[in-house]
Amino acid sequence: MNKIRFEFLDGIRGLAAIWVVLYHSMLFNGYTESIIWSNNIFINCLQKPLSIGRLAVSIFIVLSGFCLAIPVVNNNLQLKGGFNRYIKRRAKRLIPPYYAALALSIGLIYLFPILNTPFDTAWDSKIPITFGAVLSHLLLVHNLNTDWIFKLNGAHWSIATEWQIYWFFPLMLILWRKVNLYFSFFIILVLAVILFKIVPLAAPEFLVLFFMGVICCYFSFKAGSIKRINLPLSMIALLVCLTAFIIKKTSPLI
Repeated sequence: MNKIRFEFLDGIRGLAAIWVVLYHSMLFNGYTESIIWSNNIFINCLQKPLSIGRLAVSIFIVLSGFCLAIPVVNNNLQLKGGFNRYIKRRAKRLIPPYYAALALSIGLIYLFPILNTPFDTAWDSKIPITFGAVLSHLLLVHNLNTDWIFKLNGAHWSIATEWQIYWFFPLMLILWRKVNLYFSFFIILVLAVILFKIVPLAAPEFLVLFFMGVICCYFSFKAGSIKRINLPLSMIALLVCLTAFIIKKTSPLI
């Protein structure tokens, strides 16, 4: 069977990526959480959407859940080839470009002394290079510690979060198959809340957003099941949105 591809999703990814780049450009030019709003109408209109650029990460996570679920919802909610094939394919797709970007970041910091100089911008949190920061980035656990999370390349915290979410995806599917969607969603929601209390920097609330992407994919392909969407599921979706909003307002990364 030919691989299913939605070009409009690639377009959304592209727009979200541009949003992230512009947001970081704003931060590295001296803007912090306390943004100085410009009196110029044009610049002010640019600042408003850029100031919430980190929400683009949420878009990436939902899209990731949707896309990973495409072969699954057409295979009775089972990973094609099993878990080993699934995680190897995820690692092959994510880790090589991530390591390349990490090596480039470290190389640039070493090659250009100006990058080792604090300028009271968001870049200050990326330096100095430490052994712990490098090792944690290689192991994709740098988002678990405040001393590592923004080192070397601040945008890489989301790579670690997505990699960790990949390991929870099979659990979502197992609970869904063995019990039902509601039970699986409830367990993931509770797990996200518990993890948020333990490792808030890892942004475990994205587990819920990822699962919402999976659910959207399921109902997109299972046209007949759309008729069975009922009030409880709608209420769950509403509660999740409210929970995600509250968590993001209190998360140190949002």
